[in-house]
Amino acid sequence: MSDHVQQLPNYRIAYLRKTGPYGLSNYEVMTALKAWAKRNNLLTASTVLLGISLDNPQYVSPKECRYDASIVIDEHFTMNTEDTIEERMLLGGTYFVHCVKHTPEHIQQAWNNMMSMIDHEGLVIDHKPIIERYIGIMNDESYCEICVPIIQ
Repeated sequence: MSDHVQQLPNYRIAYLRKTGPYGLSNYEVMTALKAWAKRNNLLTASTVLLGISLDNPQYVSPKECRYDASIVIDEHFTMNTEDTIEERMLLGGTYFVHCVKHTPEHIQQAWNNMMSMIDHEGLVIDHKPIIERYIGIMNDESYCEICVPIIQ
């Protein structure tokens, strides 16, 4: 699994938003979303889960940073209006994709090196959210893809 540039599609997502500093609470909100997804029979071998960091803590106070724990849903899925889960479209685009073991150490190391990797490739970051993506079997094997939006 090497670094690559990929065009991500538009996704219809169901999400649970958390506001506050990024960290352990991101895991907690993703766990809550997975429980909802399991109750709705949405966890399969091809499920796409997304952790979307909507704000950059360099520019936004950590207590105001928003994080969406999300799952891609198809056009046939009907949302229950009584759920606390919201739905929206996530616009796709061009992303630099870096696969990493999903451990706190590996994730932190990836974040520490991400900008130099992107600079090394001669890419320019776009002003869209950075996404952690988990596709099907990645969930079981503890890997994720960090997807950084770029301008081409």
